[in-house]
Amino acid sequence: MEKIGQIRNKLYQNPELFDDFVQKKKKELSPEESAIIQSWKKFIQGRFYLFRYLKKYTVFLSVEKPHKVYGVLCLYTSFQEMFGPQVPRGVVKSSWLKAIAT
Repeated sequence: MEKIGQIRNKLYQNPELFDDFVQKKKKELSPEESAIIQSWKKFIQGRFYLFRYLKKYTVFLSVEKPHKVYGVLCLYTSFQEMFGPQVPRGVVKSSWLKAIAT
């Protein structure tokens, strides 16, 4: 899990890597796949409270004001697997979220 976090952090510290990947894999990716990867550049960095698990996404609440609510999907490991079943949960530090709902 730590290795995944290191890779994620490197990607989001260098968002141009998403463009580079899409350019290099242009022939292999569908337009939809390219759009999904490009959308990852619209991430939100900050500190969040893990508020609730729902069927389609997990709800996070920003710590900083003005408070905002985000619905976030997992791509691989569920947030429940990462953080456990008990919610609401304290601050999730240094999170990188790709918001799907506000």
